[in-house]
Amino acid sequence: MRLRPPANDRELLAVPDFDAIPSLLARNRELLDSSTVTVDGVPLTALRRMARQELLGHDHPAPLVVTGHQPEPFHPGVWVKNFAANGLAARLGGSAVNLVVDNDTVKSTALAVPTWDRWEPEAIRIANVPFAPAPAGQTWETLRPIEPFLGEIGSFAKWFGYEPIGVEAASAMVGDTAAERFDAARRAYEARWIGANHEIAVSRLSRSAAFRHFANHLVRDRERFRAVHNAAVREYRQVNGLRSRTHPVPELADGEIPFWHAGDRGRERATVPFDPERIRPRALTLTLFARIVFADLFVHGIGGGKYDAVTDTIIRDYFGLEPPTFQVVSATLRLPLPGFAATDDDVTRLRRLVRDLHWNPQRHGADGDAEHRRIANGPPGKEQYRTFRALGDRLRPSVAERLALAERDLRRAEAEAGANAILRRRDYSWLLYPAEMLREFLTDARRRARG
Repeated sequence: MRLRPPANDRELLAVPDFDAIPSLLARNRELLDSSTVTVDGVPLTALRRMARQELLGHDHPAPLVVTGHQPEPFHPGVWVKNFAANGLAARLGGSAVNLVVDNDTVKSTALAVPTWDRWEPEAIRIANVPFAPAPAGQTWETLRPIEPFLGEIGSFAKWFGYEPIGVEAASAMVGDTAAERFDAARRAYEARWIGANHEIAVSRLSRSAAFRHFANHLVRDRERFRAVHNAAVREYRQVNGLRSRTHPVPELADGEIPFWHAGDRGRERATVPFDPERIRPRALTLTLFARIVFADLFVHGIGGGKYDAVTDTIIRDYFGLEPPTFQVVSATLRLPLPGFAATDDDVTRLRRLVRDLHWNPQRHGADGDAEHRRIANGPPGKEQYRTFRALGDRLRPSVAERLALAERDLRRAEAEAGANAILRRRDYSWLLYPAEMLREFLTDARRRARG
């Protein structure tokens, strides 16, 4: 599946399209409900009922649309999955669930914020606003925040020309960990705008009896699972021309099981024996569990949609089950900031002009066309090249003023395009957007999903 982030502002990606989901979800349910697969001696159909009973408090026979992400201050293109899942669940008469992947390691403990002290391209830069100490391998479930929590967000409003939602959201950020605080704020707005989805932390899911059956099954059959897992990873790399041994995930080593051990010093690769209280899924085993044991439809982002081609192979080759369809949803929403006039096309055009003025001055008013044609009609080779170079050196002073102006325009265009690249990034945290802009865009995505 070839997936790219939407290129245009306010563009929504949904693959397959929302209108195709009802029939695809019905197929998923028929596939899973009629399966004869057993997991740790438990029929898959019974394990699915067990997971819903434990994690939702009831059997929940209605369709279940599940998504998930790390509890980081992500951008609207990630957050849109929660709204799409909610809309699909409403369309299907079911429920939406968000898996909070709090067992993942923290990649960054700072919020990237565009800032400037004067409106010049050279002054546009990224400020990093820390919300926690350097993680040093910590997971989200243990990361403690810095106090005051993101207190600097409001100071950027004077440059933005609007108040970021993070200023208001700060009052909803309650909890002991950074993850709990980001999640509390996010849930407060979801509840206000669309009503609440079910929320399940992966650290809690990992301690459920249904997940332990799943983990026990893979651990007991670890040699066969490792063989299937590694073959699927190698196939993905070959098909996509990847040489990295860590992409999309590393292969499992001898004696290694496909889970993390959540220790006091962060997470580590798990081996046998393991502590059931400390076991956590990796990316592939989390979506593997979610897609065949818990969900009727899983909604991925672009990254998850790419790597889950590996999960499809594992489901097919290990469980002998046709993989349930998943959906990929993403979006691009840019901050409503001013920009500069220059575009990437301007930079390309000016670079060509500067190069042409330097090497082909006869095309720009220098009196050398006839001589250039004479040289061009001569025998090709090193002598012809040297003659062209000599002609260019002789004619170049006659276009020196135009060349200097073009070089100046190029430097300006490059600076403006570089500043625009900062101002128009799609991955700024939702905390930096105006509240009404976010509400309008995200609830419209839900409306489209609901149909």
